[in-house]
Amino acid sequence: MIIYYIIFTISLLLLLFRNTFFYTNRFIRISLISLIYSFMLVISIFRSPSVGTDYPMYYSIYLNYIADKQNDYLEKGYAFINSISQENNNFILISFFLCVISFIGFYFLNRTLNINSFTFTFLYVSTFLFFYMFNIIRQFYALSILLIGISIYLKLYNNHRILKYIFFVLIIFLAKLFHNSSLFCLIFLMFPIIKFKSKYILYLLVVTSFFYFTGLLDGFMNYLTSFSPEYILKYSNADLTMAYATGFKAIIKFVPVIIQFLCLYSVYNKSRNIQSHKLNFILSGELFYLLLYSGSNNILFARLQFYLCIFPVLFSCICFDGFCYKNANYSFCTIYFKRFLIIFWTLYFVYRIVGNSAGVVPYSFI
Repeated sequence: MIIYYIIFTISLLLLLFRNTFFYTNRFIRISLISLIYSFMLVISIFRSPSVGTDYPMYYSIYLNYIADKQNDYLEKGYAFINSISQENNNFILISFFLCVISFIGFYFLNRTLNINSFTFTFLYVSTFLFFYMFNIIRQFYALSILLIGISIYLKLYNNHRILKYIFFVLIIFLAKLFHNSSLFCLIFLMFPIIKFKSKYILYLLVVTSFFYFTGLLDGFMNYLTSFSPEYILKYSNADLTMAYATGFKAIIKFVPVIIQFLCLYSVYNKSRNIQSHKLNFILSGELFYLLLYSGSNNILFARLQFYLCIFPVLFSCICFDGFCYKNANYSFCTIYFKRFLIIFWTLYFVYRIVGNSAGVVPYSFI
């Protein structure tokens, strides 16, 4: 577990130095970013197959998978990556390719949205997004491809009315080669144009709370599995309801959601006069991410929410550093609020590690 705290501490130091010479000097910035991401690459690809809830399953697929067998539901893209690993008798290639593609995706997205890479790195670790790479590997491949597609889609947005949609749909089908559920990400096309009154955020907080504590949406997601042969097979004998917590524990688990809703409400109020499709994309994505907590006691709801996990990172980035629009930087948060966010994400990270979220504890090398 100590290795996770080392990564977090380094990322926190980067956040604290994000407005100093360490960031403004290009050579130092690139060197520091390269070092920490190389470190994350090492602990990701050289971890034991026992680290992570789903990782043992992928190791079993690597050992036993035979392509083109009857009733094969493994997506073609991942089957191809798996076959390369089998041919080279090297399981770590699966994680290596994933790290490389995802880091490229994050790089493109940061450049497109003008995100501070030090800030992004801290949130990439503290929001637990990095640790999803230890588990839902096929979905992370799909997300990594989508990140590249999102970056280009946002760049094309103002100048290519039709081309941007055609391109993004093609990216979606490329991502679908790694996980069928990536079709869900077609909703991303709406995010740049969504505008709403800030008071609706508070209304939606109430709605999300209601469905979260009552679990009324769980049955709906179970119905959707009938359209996916993969999930019918995988979860045919499983209880899709994830009883993470009940009673007081459920309330504690929902507190971070309430805090993020209130943060979104505050920032949205201050950004109403900024007519930017990129800012709309971030704020709308964050809202949809939070809304999906209404069914987070269901494993399928949680899997769909994963595609939106990039938005808490992007949203918190603009909370820390503001948003650049027409050569001006708009700040949404006070210094005290930023300090609160550091404490909040630190406690969130510790909570996830201590609770052994996603089965990443204890860590061990191959």
